[in-house]
Amino acid sequence: KGERGAAQEMLEYLIEVNPVSMDGWWRLAHLHRELGDRAKAIECYRKCLEIMPNMGPARQWIEKLEKGE
Repeated sequence: KGERGAAQEMLEYLIEVNPVSMDGWWRLAHLHRELGDRAKAIECYRKCLEIMPNMGPARQWIEKLEKGE
């Protein structure tokens, strides 16, 4: 849990200083998904789509999470 908290802080800082960091949003989405925070994960995956609208994996994760998978 502590490592994930540190990772979350680092990723949030990364997207604060570089809001178009695809890597930052993608990793943060995965982290929120692993932590069970579906709403935050979807929000981060949507940010990925804002940066790269054709990003199929982000769209697929949003669909899965919205279905409750």
